Amino acid sequence: MEDLATHQKRMVTRATRGINGYQWAYDNAYLLYQSDENGNEDYHLYSVDLKSSAIRDLTPFLVSALNRSCLRLRAPGEVLVSMNLRDSKVFDVYRVNLETGATIMDAQNPGDLIGWTADSNLVIRAATAFNDNLETVVRVRDNGKAPWRDLLKIPFEQAPFSGTGEWRKHHCRLFARTERSWSWDQARVRRLTALLNWNALTGKELRVLASDPKADLWQNFAASFVLCAISR
Repeated sequence: MEDLATHQKRMVTRATRGINGYQWAYDNAYLLYQSDENGNEDYHLYSVDLKSSAIRDLTPFLVSALNRSCLRLRAPGEVLVSMNLRDSKVFDVYRVNLETGATIMDAQNPGDLIGWTADSNLVIRAATAFNDNLETVVRVRDNGKAPWRDLLKIPFEQAPFSGTGEWRKHHCRLFARTERSWSWDQARVRRLTALLNWNALTGKELRVLASDPKADLWQNFAASFVLCAISR
């Protein structure tokens, strides 16, 4: 980290080898990074107190693996982490206090979920599942205590694997990638990946945000934008 006034630099992470990415907490007091031990790929999430340089393992569990973490501007003192602490076969979501390190379960995986998404308040509101019919299922709920409901089911042959983790929640809309059929040369029809906007309350597809008749969508880079919406 560099002091912009003095241009002095100091290393704030501690790891026996390179770290696997880092991010600022929204309280500007902590830096978070992931690291494993000697290449065992058992990643833990660490926080660095930028004033004291103290490092804390936020996932200090020997029998669990870290899947992903999530931060939001409206909950600057917390982070959501996905771990298989309860059951090695599935990942639940835990809420961790950045100041104290206190960890509580936030959302339990019923057994078929492969991904989670939090809204702008750091509340888990969407999840992706893989059911017995080999369909990719997107589930949503109205708040953190409400029951889950299926928003969308995508047949196996139409659900690109890269799309399972690309859901973004903003108010009552979800941004997703799924396959579309295009007849672009009148000789054949291709199924191509597009970025779609769905209404999470009604399950209605609102519009196609990005697509091409001859190419698949691979990645969207605007996942960190903070948007303003008009409630209707």
